[in-house]
Amino acid sequence: MANIKSAKKRINTIARRRDENRLVRSTLRTQIKKYKKTLDAKDLTAAEASLRETISLIDSARAKGVLHKNNAANKVARLSSALNKLKKELETTPVQETKEEVKAEAVVAEVVEEEKKPVKRTRKTTKTTEEK
Repeated sequence: MANIKSAKKRINTIARRRDENRLVRSTLRTQIKKYKKTLDAKDLTAAEASLRETISLIDSARAKGVLHKNNAANKVARLSSALNKLKKELETTPVQETKEEVKAEAVVAEVVEEEKKPVKRTRKTTKTTEEK
């Protein structure tokens, strides 16, 4: 424990700031967890709204000095890319299913056409380059 009066005051100030920073970090972590749950639920509209709230909290933590600016930027980038990945996944899933259905129909159509056509077999002779 400090003996000097100003040092004692400083200890109190540091304790208040530490508690405030802890609160900000805890709130931020909780919001990130909520955002990840909405991503896992694959609810695009809720995920977008949650991302906006999360980015806002990250920016406020950055402004308060709780997070370094690069750390904040990395968090935003990771969370945004996760949302973009979800968007791609939700967009491509119906297209892939449609392509698979079309391929399956094409295979069935080929089998039906092959059954209808009579097979003609003729013998062809080919000349080699030496015979020419």
